[in-house]
Order: sequence, then C-alpha cells, then structure tokens
Amino acid sequence: ALAAIVLGTAFCLVAGAIYLVQTLFRRQGGPPRIVSLLTGTLCLGFLVWCAYSLKIERVWRNFQRLSNEDHTVSIVHRQVATQATLEMGRDRLWVGHGLGAFRYVFPLYQKNYDAIYQGRRHRLYWEHAHNDYAEFFAEAGLVGVALFGSGVVVLLFGVRRAGLFSQPAFPVIMGGPVLIAIYAAADFPTHNPAVLATTAAVLTATLRWAALERQSRLRAKS
Repeated sequence: ALAAIVLGTAFCLVAGAIYLVQTLFRRQGGPPRIVSLLTGTLCLGFLVWCAYSLKIERVWRNFQRLSNEDHTVSIVHRQVATQATLEMGRDRLWVGHGLGAFRYVFPLYQKNYDAIYQGRRHRLYWEHAHNDYAEFFAEAGLVGVALFGSGVVVLLFGVRRAGLFSQPAFPVIMGGPVLIAIYAAADFPTHNPAVLATTAAVLTATLRWAALERQSRLRAKS
C-alpha cells in the first residue's frame, strides 16, 4: 500500500508536468492555455486533498517503521522469495510449472531458504512470490515470457506508428499500466482481477486509439 501511494503521487506530479509543458508550449493546436492551467490547478487541488485525506504524517511514520522495524519482513523476505522463485523457474525453464501452480510447488524450493522457511511448524506461507515477473517466469517459462513480450512489442509498435507519443494525453493514459508494471516487481497486483481487467481495458483502448489516429492521418493524406 505504501509503495502504491508513492508511485501514485509520483505519477500525478510527472504526468501533470508533462501535460502542462506539452500543452503550454505547443506551436499550434491543442486546448487553449486557460484550459491547461485550470486542469493543472484541479490536479494540484486533488493532490492536496489526497494528502489531507490520507493523513500524510501517518503515512510518513509508516515509512519510517518500514525502514527500521519491518525491513526484514517487508523487503528482505521478498528478495529471498524472488531468488527461490527464480530457482523454481530454472528447473522447468521452457514451459514452467503451469499457471496457478506457484502456491503448490513453491514450498519445495522455500525449504532451501531459512529466511522464508522457519521450520515445518512455523513455516511462512507464500501464496504469491511478491514479484509477478519471477512468478510468471516460474509458472509459464520462457515460452510464456516470449508470448507476453510479443504482446508488449505489438502495443509499442502500434503506438509508435500512430504517433501517440507526442500526444499530451498519452502519458496520462499509459501512466496506470506503467505504474502497475513497476509495482509488479515488488508485489502481485496482476493477480487482482479488478486491476488486471482495468489494465487490459486501458491497453485495448490505447491500441484502438492508435488505429483510429493512423486511419485519420491516411485519410488526410489522400
């Protein structure tokens, strides 16, 4: 939760700055400057409201506790679990152990790492690896990773052909999936159906936007 707060705040600040720079300094086209200024003001007000609602001083105390008292549980254990998960993946390098098999197969590798095992009676239970990339590699193997990577390439290629990288709204739209991709290295957000469905919808809409943008450009040229 704390990592999500940090990433969300950073995204709002960066996306807002990029949007304002692109819209205020465009030579032609785009929304009027007054609209951009009002949009930026609304975003700033939203951040202030979030800071007040989340009680930022309490969040800061939680960060201090994370760096001091809970360092081993929250960070070191996850790093060790990632190592064990990668070992699990290397044993079935090409096709993995099967999607959804992590919770059943991982204990066989967990016992080799005392930090995350702690004996049979007090064994720590890991339903997920807290690293979606390592877990996906262990479950799907290199074949699954290659298929997933090809989907990312198709998305980037379609966006590039349509010239969406220069659109002010593009960083805002893609900010969510990018933050989830970063967060997935320390947790398991893609195992949340709501997060996964929303991300898929955003990516699908982006591809459709790219297709429509390219079609309009081709019609304009003809």
